Amino acid sequence: HKFAFFAADWGSLTILATDQVPGLEIESDSGAWIPVPPRPGCFIVNAGDQVEFYTRGFFRSANHRVRPTVNQVRFSTALFAYFDYDKVVHPLTSILDFPDANFSKPISPGVSTGDYFSFKLCESVGKPPEDCRRTQQQRGEEGQTNNDLPSSSNSEL
Repeated sequence: HKFAFFAADWGSLTILATDQVPGLEIESDSGAWIPVPPRPGCFIVNAGDQVEFYTRGFFRSANHRVRPTVNQVRFSTALFAYFDYDKVVHPLTSILDFPDANFSKPISPGVSTGDYFSFKLCESVGKPPEDCRRTQQQRGEEGQTNNDLPSSSNSEL
């Protein structure tokens, strides 16, 4: 079977309600695709890029895709949640309930949802990351970039 495009969610959380037809898969750290079987009466919750950034990689924004099924129609509906559009979000310095947490990413400067989404939209149309690193304030000022925004997709906010 051919697979659909894979992606990670840009926001904070995705809550997915599905029927009982399988097909959703997530990518593991090793690059293998792992099925996410539907469970009656349960939601599937994905951490998005914003949660990965906020927790410095403690919770990952996993790539996911849907494997087509033969002779079965698959239905799902999603609720996408985001941090406030203009509020600058800074990564956590610690997670109180997990004092020995292994953070995979360093603390980096904060970024707003609006700035991050503008970056991702710019990147999604094929522009190089260095052309996409601009804050809301800088959008009208030519020649200025914000090197605090990520250098590639799904790396950090």
